[in-house]
Amino acid sequence: MKPTWLHNFKKNVYPDFRKHLSRYHPYRKKKKEFNGLHEERVARTPLTGSQEFSHPKKSNSKPKSNLEVVGSCDRKTQESTTKSKKAGLVHDAIQGLGPSCKYLQFIMTSAPDDIYDNTTIPLAASVWHSDFDQETYITASDIGEFLRGACLNISAIQVYILCLLHDHAKSFEMSRISFICPEIMSSTRIKADPGAPTMYLKNIFQAEIEKEKMGNPNLTNWFLIPYNQENHWNLYVMDLRRGYVYIFDSARDPRRTDYAWGILSLAYQVYKCNGGHCPNKTSFKSCKPIHIECAQQIGGTECGYYVMKFMLEIVTLQHDYEGRLDEVYTPRTAPYASEEIDVVREQWAKFFTTKYLLLT
Repeated sequence: MKPTWLHNFKKNVYPDFRKHLSRYHPYRKKKKEFNGLHEERVARTPLTGSQEFSHPKKSNSKPKSNLEVVGSCDRKTQESTTKSKKAGLVHDAIQGLGPSCKYLQFIMTSAPDDIYDNTTIPLAASVWHSDFDQETYITASDIGEFLRGACLNISAIQVYILCLLHDHAKSFEMSRISFICPEIMSSTRIKADPGAPTMYLKNIFQAEIEKEKMGNPNLTNWFLIPYNQENHWNLYVMDLRRGYVYIFDSARDPRRTDYAWGILSLAYQVYKCNGGHCPNKTSFKSCKPIHIECAQQIGGTECGYYVMKFMLEIVTLQHDYEGRLDEVYTPRTAPYASEEIDVVREQWAKFFTTKYLLLT
């Protein structure tokens, strides 16, 4: 970040730092006081503890081949501590995966150094209910972790949402399913600036009120909200007009603090107060949580893949259903088989390879 010297004040300032402010901070709109431009960029989400731990670090001591660490769901798992960018992509765990994952591994390992270190992923404003287009990045380390079945970061989940929209376009034409940005609704962002995600949801729900007033039939039935709670992924499905929030959690832990629930409840209360349609206005003040009996993971790193699988099932099997999700979703507690998880990995790998790597 380069400073700008103010001759009159005899000091350096950092105008680019505005990207760290909340999305609706008034300083983002000011041009004269800064560099003459509106600030529309957003800062990358800081790494979680598990992601930071998984990155290779220099050490004078002899590295251990395997180390028992806490995984993405606060469960112990075996994780290699000797991964480099290339070595992390040549791992026994990916040998049993499908052809798309193996092809992605081949591209990453055979490409010249640094060519795929950072891949830019455009994020269209229309998909994420934003005021402007944004972008995120997938690094070589992210791909190595994905192929090994390690913890998934927010960018990987965003790519899978784009994959669903691309691969199941006809389903979305008939459905009323929409996605909420997982980066804005992450616990990291909520704790840093709770006002930004609250305003984000309020604006989305207000747009639904406007559609109701205009008689627009294309109302959103379900908002899918992948939520990253520090070391764990789960999926919220907001049924706005019934006031229900269906919770898909593959590793329930009552000790885990849910920072997103207060944001969802507040935004929903504003929706009701502003005249939003809700047949259950007198039955409960806030939205009602409904825990779905869903597949439960065994290890400590599968939660991101389970969330992708939950979203795939909703989009493909319940996209045209207009009733309560808990009445149509088939309950199960058994973990997903490796073949079931491989389905979403293959989808992700094929989409990412053809959409972003082979076009660069």
